[in-house]
Amino acid sequence: MPRKEQRRTLLHVMVERVGFRKAYKVSVFTACWLIAREYSPDPISTVDDYARWWRQSRAQAFRDQQLFRACFPEYSTPGELWASLPAPPAIVRDEGQMAAAVMTAAMA
Repeated sequence: MPRKEQRRTLLHVMVERVGFRKAYKVSVFTACWLIAREYSPDPISTVDDYARWWRQSRAQAFRDQQLFRACFPEYSTPGELWASLPAPPAIVRDEGQMAAAVMTAAMA
């Protein structure tokens, strides 16, 4: 019997590129970026905007973005990655649920 083809998720791509531990960090950063972009009254387009909205140090935000870019060098922000997905899930305000949505999102 032929094996059923599994859909490729962002988690698969992240783990292949940076390993499981770093993939988890990338998925949390991506989820937090998307939550900030969705719910902030001001546009979130830079790492400084992201750090300000989450009340995170600028240095930590840049470290998170650096890890994101190591995983996805073709995208400068998680927003660009999310926009490129064929059917991105809805953005929810809960960080844990959003991180799960990021990890299970299907790639093209």
